Amino acid sequence: MDRDLKPNTLRSLAGAFLGFVFVMAIVAMLTILVGPASGADAVYRHFDREQLQKTTGTATVNSATANYANWQPLITLTPDPNHSLADVVLVLDLNQATTGFGAVYTSATINVTWARKVDGTNWRFETNKATGTISGTTAGAATGGLAVELTTPEAAPGEILACSIVISSVNATNVTIPFVVYYKAGAKATITAAN
Repeated sequence: MDRDLKPNTLRSLAGAFLGFVFVMAIVAMLTILVGPASGADAVYRHFDREQLQKTTGTATVNSATANYANWQPLITLTPDPNHSLADVVLVLDLNQATTGFGAVYTSATINVTWARKVDGTNWRFETNKATGTISGTTAGAATGGLAVELTTPEAAPGEILACSIVISSVNATNVTIPFVVYYKAGAKATITAAN
């Protein structure tokens, strides 16, 4: 009888071990597919960001809703809670016909930069990435029209990223600024344009 117990015990141990290995493999695959747990110390893997995403839209500079004589967010990007953004490229068209910056603000200037809510609460404007001053006449059709491109390598879940502008002299006429955003992420970010 002892001889019969030993092979059964070994088989049971081997079965338990294989079951444990199988469960661990499933957990690892779910982490890859679903993404890591969120939180301050969560790790966001590079393979989460392989898919190229694209969003187009139009933002409105409206002096009734924000004081653009000071830095103001124009377009905000909020990453999905489980996916960071990589290789972010944002392009603004400054020469929309009739209602664009070059058409409306012929005697004003604009500067563009990124801003971040690193702590999720307070905007911090990145002066090292700010464009030079662009005049409305330079942005206008007489020069063929201008666009501005901003790039940034990363934005993690919990951060909020914004293309921000400041205009030297704001008037009551609304300005429309078309934009396109490209980035790599495992899920689409929430992109909100000022209006």
